[in-house]
Amino acid sequence: MEGFATEIGTIECPLIIPLGVNVSKVLNYLAGQDYLDANNILLGFPHPSGGNGHRHKQFAANEEQMKMMLQHYFSKEMTIG
Repeated sequence: MEGFATEIGTIECPLIIPLGVNVSKVLNYLAGQDYLDANNILLGFPHPSGGNGHRHKQFAANEEQMKMMLQHYFSKEMTIG
């Protein structure tokens, strides 16, 4: 695979925050193909566009899960760095 998947693979333990459902689907696919570590993807973050009228509701619904993922990610980073 060329492009994004190759480039992101050169970064050690990146925190990836997809903005929206479609980007999340692509990143999940790449994680399933072992191009990315799924544990480094912050799923559930809504697209911040004003056109996304559900963004506040989506954020509230996913906030706790995102907090847990970030706590896990940064505790892992502290042991690596």
